[in-house]
Amino acid sequence: MEVAGVGLRQYVGAIVARSAFQLKFETGDIVRIVTSLLAFGLLATSALAETKTFTDVSVVDVACSKKVAANADSHTRDCALKCKESGFAVVTADNQVLKLDADGNAKVLQQLKASDKADHLRVNVSGDVEGDTLKVTSIKLL
Repeated sequence: MEVAGVGLRQYVGAIVARSAFQLKFETGDIVRIVTSLLAFGLLATSALAETKTFTDVSVVDVACSKKVAANADSHTRDCALKCKESGFAVVTADNQVLKLDADGNAKVLQQLKASDKADHLRVNVSGDVEGDTLKVTSIKLL
């Protein structure tokens, strides 16, 4: 049997080859689309982090943060240094507790060790808020 001067085998072979090419081409498109979506998702995730500055907020150790949040100024430097392994957090004006990231913990620990303040530990701090964590870009003990 012939179709337009071409044998049936050749005709079917051409269709199969063309279909395989189209499938391969479509798979390549799908890979590009998925890669683009993943890249966009990663960019969007970092864009969700909100950079904020908190001025004159209390700094406490995480272990004591819940119980002292209502009166964070009463929390002592000695207690903060004793509980340093739990990390540190700031208590915002609306009593939200934001844990500091590792870099922020190291910076505030260094400043607490150098300070002679007994209590009323306050900082100016800036960073990216991601959930309940503050990725610190700058922090200064007042």
